[in-house]
Amino acid sequence: MNRPAVVAGLVGAGVAVIVVIGFELVFAVQAIVFLLALPVGLLIGWYALERERTLLAARGATGAGARIGWPHAIGDGLIAGLITGVSLAVLYVVIRLLFLYLDDGFRAGGAPYACTLGPDCGYQRALDEPQVRAALEGAGVHDAAGYTTFFLEGQAAGAAALVGLVVTGSLAGAGAHRAGASATSPSTIAPEGPR
Repeated sequence: MNRPAVVAGLVGAGVAVIVVIGFELVFAVQAIVFLLALPVGLLIGWYALERERTLLAARGATGAGARIGWPHAIGDGLIAGLITGVSLAVLYVVIRLLFLYLDDGFRAGGAPYACTLGPDCGYQRALDEPQVRAALEGAGVHDAAGYTTFFLEGQAAGAAALVGLVVTGSLAGAGAHRAGASATSPSTIAPEGPR
C-alpha cells in the first residue's frame, strides 16, 4: 500500500472524528455530516497527492521522475478516500446505535416515556414525530422490533452513502491535483549558461 495515501487516510479519519463529534453530538444536526462528506473527500484526495509529491521531492526526484501518473493518483485518492469514508461511516453509525440502544425514555420538558431501555424508547420517541410516524406506518412498522430493523436498514444506507460521498470526493480531489500538476509541470529545458 502507498504510505502517503495511508497517512492521508489516517488524517481523514481524524477529520471524521471531529466532524462526527461536532455535528452529531455537539450541534446534533446529522445532516451536516452528509453535507461535509464530499468536501472532506475532496480535501483528503488532494492531500494524498500533495503528500506523495512532497515525498518525491524529498527523495530528490525532479522533472518527469517527480510526476505522479494518473493510475497512481487515482489509487492514492481511492486509498485515502476509503480509509476516511469507512472511518466516518463507522463513527456515525456507532454514535447512532448508542442513541438507539441507550435511550432511556427521557423527555425534556415532560414526563419520561413509558418504555424499556433501548429500541422500545426510541420507537416511542419516533411516534411523537408526525413525519417519522408516517414513515414508520408506511413501512409497516408497528412495534419496537420492527423499528429496530427499520433503523438499522437506515443506518446501513446512510453508512454506504457516506462512504460513497467521501470516495467520490477523494477521487475528484486527487484527479484535480493531478490535472493541476499536468498544467504546471516543471520545464525539462536546461537553463542557458552565462553569455
